Amino acid sequence: MVGSAIAVVASIAMAGRIDQGPANEPDSLLHRRIVHLVEDLRDDDIRWNADYAMSALRIVGTPAIPALEDALWSEDWQQRQLAMVTLVEIQGFDATPSNRMIDVCIEALRDDAMPYCRRGRIIVKNGRAAAHVLGLHIDRSGRKLEQCLESEDYQQRYVASLILGAEGQSRCARTVCATLLPHLRDNDMDGDAVQASAALYGLGVTALPWLMLERGETDEQARRVIDELIRDIADPPDNEDEIVARARPRRERIGWTCHVPHVQIRRPYLSSWPLNLHDPALDE
Repeated sequence: MVGSAIAVVASIAMAGRIDQGPANEPDSLLHRRIVHLVEDLRDDDIRWNADYAMSALRIVGTPAIPALEDALWSEDWQQRQLAMVTLVEIQGFDATPSNRMIDVCIEALRDDAMPYCRRGRIIVKNGRAAAHVLGLHIDRSGRKLEQCLESEDYQQRYVASLILGAEGQSRCARTVCATLLPHLRDNDMDGDAVQASAALYGLGVTALPWLMLERGETDEQARRVIDELIRDIADPPDNEDEIVARARPRRERIGWTCHVPHVQIRRPYLSSWPLNLHDPALDE
């Protein structure tokens, strides 16, 4: 069965709208097509139609924004999330998010079926897009992210900690450190130590008491990273040569490919989620 959105995309292309732009189509017809496409973002039994709808809405561009903003209030989780991602793709990350947009972005940090939805195979990284919006607009999202620090969903708690730490939100340093410090240890999660160290570095001097406390209660890998964090927070490297010089022993010890991750990675929440992400306390 071919999804209805596929037919809509085909009709748009045949009408020459890809080259001519939405202004050349009668407003009423364009509005009906937008409504149809936004409806196809819902969780239904048609494979791939949501992906095609997102592609068509990106082509439509600005005229689709009001309908997508309305879809943020949908009771359908998939429709909300795909509307959020499509809005970001049309408007860009710098556009000031509405309060509802922030709420949907907060929801996207949870451990869900995206990317690659189990039924529909939706290839959308909603969490990463949401994290980018929340981080760039920390002045609007900060309080909501702090509430996530108490979430029962571990991924939401972890990513909120990454964002708050990387953006230097020192008022919640204690809770952020409590979540991220265990990820500096040697474990089976690929990439979490690099992300956590970058976010902890973002907290600056407010992280030092918790780093020093953790140092005496952790494993060898974490102690080495903590020592380097303490050094670089107290005495940041001044130039690229110094970064390389400080990184050489690290590469010899644990083989990290980037020089000094906590110095050079500005927004760790934009990298891929660590594989097998879970609460390290479950390993104890």
